[in-house]
Amino acid sequence: MAEKLLRTWLLPFFVFIVIYTSSSFRWHGPDKWRDLIQNDAQGYYAYLPAIFIHHDPAFTFFDSVERRVFIPEKFYDYRWYQGNQIWINKYYCGTALCESPLVLPAYLIDWLRNDKDIGWTKIDFIAVQLSGILWLCIGLIFLRKLLQRFGASPPESSVLVVLLVVATNLFYYVVGEPGLSHPFAFAVCCLFLYYSDKWMRKNSSKGLLLSAFFYGLLLIIRPVDGLLILWLPFAAGSFGAVFTRIGENLRKPFTLLMACLIFCAPVLLQLIYYKTATGHWWVYSYGNETFNFTHPEFLNFLFSYKKGMFLYTPLLFLAMAGFIPLWKQSAFRATYLFMLIALIIYVLCSWWMWFYGGSFGCRVIIDFLPLFALLLLFLWKGVQTIRWLKITLLVVVFLLFALNIIQTMQYRYTIIHWSEMTQEKYWNVFLKLRK
Repeated sequence: MAEKLLRTWLLPFFVFIVIYTSSSFRWHGPDKWRDLIQNDAQGYYAYLPAIFIHHDPAFTFFDSVERRVFIPEKFYDYRWYQGNQIWINKYYCGTALCESPLVLPAYLIDWLRNDKDIGWTKIDFIAVQLSGILWLCIGLIFLRKLLQRFGASPPESSVLVVLLVVATNLFYYVVGEPGLSHPFAFAVCCLFLYYSDKWMRKNSSKGLLLSAFFYGLLLIIRPVDGLLILWLPFAAGSFGAVFTRIGENLRKPFTLLMACLIFCAPVLLQLIYYKTATGHWWVYSYGNETFNFTHPEFLNFLFSYKKGMFLYTPLLFLAMAGFIPLWKQSAFRATYLFMLIALIIYVLCSWWMWFYGGSFGCRVIIDFLPLFALLLLFLWKGVQTIRWLKITLLVVVFLLFALNIIQTMQYRYTIIHWSEMTQEKYWNVFLKLRK
């Protein structure tokens, strides 16, 4: 009975909690809804009004519209100057593409109401948050399926995917700042991992085609997430199995051609935008912001009081223990997954601003949480036969869940600062819900 309840009702109940919390957090009050789209989120979203309302790839409406709509102290200029009076959006269009199925109907409602701020109304901003919640649900459904392929029972997979949200900063970014790319990137990562695993396991043409599409979509949400293509040997179980699968598909040229075209379809949207706006097929829109691979900030990225990944999301540190039972199961998979996660962390901490601006914890690792979900699964499977370890793990996980909820509330009320935390400040406010 309990297993049936977990399998059937846990995820729907969780979605209800997310929607209720979101509505309480941002939907009420005269200006709270404006915070649904702020800072980087303004740039991700701006593609939709630029294309469907203003028909203006140069974003010349920026000064006349956005400076009036957004709260002045939280206003952000997301454009990048390309010379010759040409401005382009600094960010990529994939997040806007994911938002469009719910945002465009919101535009229609604005139009029917004859709203002068079409594209910038409360309905439009709430549609952005509902888009994030919708994609989160899709991602969790496919992550649950992926976990079951690696040995999780339906109740175990349901609990793990919910835990991955409520015990990490993903929960905050769905509820508090849903306009950022991370909820969408997380979901698309889950979809890519699921379908590429299906392709590797069964040589499924459907798996190949859909994984090609979601990989292309992933690249125009956050290009650095393209590192997940290196997941294929882990899914296949060996390098030889990957080459075998690719060789089999080379003998099916039509399917391979379709996969290439499907992959190119979302990527082409970004290239067409650049061509329309600047006359060039490719533009690096981040200017002087780049990676510094010779000076990675490993220790700061992982452990600093400013934004340390393991400090603000300790569940991920616990997940690393999953390498022990995974090694006993498959030395290749354990070694390869460790190297893949190490590579991802190396690239992320080599960005010129390793802490990625004002944020709750290490937000860029959210996209790669599915890999840590697998480690948590391997850890859980590894302790099931030892009662005291099993009980200890459950207690630790509950404490980490409680800690994350408390820290989320602290960040919500600026008890935890978005960029100025130090060791002294962290311990001064530890577990405190008042300034």
